Amino acid sequence: MCASCPIPYAIRRYQCGDKPALLRLIFDIQQREFNTGLTETDQPDLQDVQASYRAGGGEFWVAVPPWPTHQDRIVGCIGVQRITHHTGALRKLFVAPHQRGTGLARALTDVLFAWARAERMTDIYLGTAPMFHAAHRFYEREGFARMDEARLPLGFPRMAIDTRFYHYHLTSHLPPSP
Repeated sequence: MCASCPIPYAIRRYQCGDKPALLRLIFDIQQREFNTGLTETDQPDLQDVQASYRAGGGEFWVAVPPWPTHQDRIVGCIGVQRITHHTGALRKLFVAPHQRGTGLARALTDVLFAWARAERMTDIYLGTAPMFHAAHRFYEREGFARMDEARLPLGFPRMAIDTRFYHYHLTSHLPPSP
């Protein structure tokens, strides 16, 4: 359940049957909204999400409505690919246009950060495209620091479209103690 969202979406681990809805969400945003020209071939992590994320020690989540008739609709997603034992790359943070501003992006990143801390990760990196202005503002509001590409860790899964890079140090942003 997404506690900060006005509509109670469930955030759960990706399942194999999610692929058509996941691709629809991502490509509607990448191709129709932003005209990036990216295809599934340009994004090998989408060809086999299980292998690209879990097999390498990462994870991938989707946000779905709680109603059984809409369980095949994905309205948000996020993944983390492990770079080293203590570092990861945030990948594929997408929220459907009608759900932006509801807190869903923050809920997705909170799930990722909680998982990363449990996995004893210390640093999360991400790359993004120059036209994703709202995403840049979101990352900066959430505590990501912009960084130079030359400082990315070896093995960072960079896409050709990425020209802006961010870093989040998990131990600097610990959640408040209960």
